Amino acid sequence: MNKKEEVKNKKPEDALIINKSKKKVVEVTKKKLSDNIDEAKSINLIPKLSKEEVVQERKKKTLNLGSIISLMVLVLISIVTVGFNIVSKMQLNNEKEKLYDIEEQVNTQSTKILANNEIKERVLLYKEIASSAYSPKEVIEYINTIAERSGSTNITSFTFTNELAFIIDGKAYNLEDVSKFWFLLTNDAKVEDVILESVSKGSEGAAFKFKGNLVFKDFIPEE
Repeated sequence: MNKKEEVKNKKPEDALIINKSKKKVVEVTKKKLSDNIDEAKSINLIPKLSKEEVVQERKKKTLNLGSIISLMVLVLISIVTVGFNIVSKMQLNNEKEKLYDIEEQVNTQSTKILANNEIKERVLLYKEIASSAYSPKEVIEYINTIAERSGSTNITSFTFTNELAFIIDGKAYNLEDVSKFWFLLTNDAKVEDVILESVSKGSEGAAFKFKGNLVFKDFIPEE
């Protein structure tokens, strides 16, 4: 009965106070649970490393760093080597092109020089031939001129070599004209020497044969 009376005698303000107390208790409980959870989270489950393990870890880091640096150096060296090879090949190709151009120029000049030398050789050969050439017609006309001066001498055959050695066959009315022709040949400046090879006298006159040599240079045309 007393309890019921106590409940009945309680005021609304008392109920509010009770509810607030309960809320505070709940909040305090939640806060404690939250703190416990945070403490549980902050607990380091990994055991601490010993000094030897710390040293080993440092060595590993140092080795890894050294490996990375070595690898970077090797990569850099490889890049430099490849670049150097590329540049060297480009320079080599340029030098080859220059050498090819020089060879072409040399070959062109050589061709021109050979052509010029060939032309010079031909000119020299022509001059040599011209210097050793004479006019057979001029030689025959010269000998006929001498024969006409001797009187009735008539040349029937005239043979001569490249060195102007000659053989003359002919006829005359008499031996006197043959002798005169021989005299003129012997004393002519362009006749080097002459020999009466044979002479004969017949009913139709005298026949003769002379052999000799003309002065070669006197029949070569002057340059």
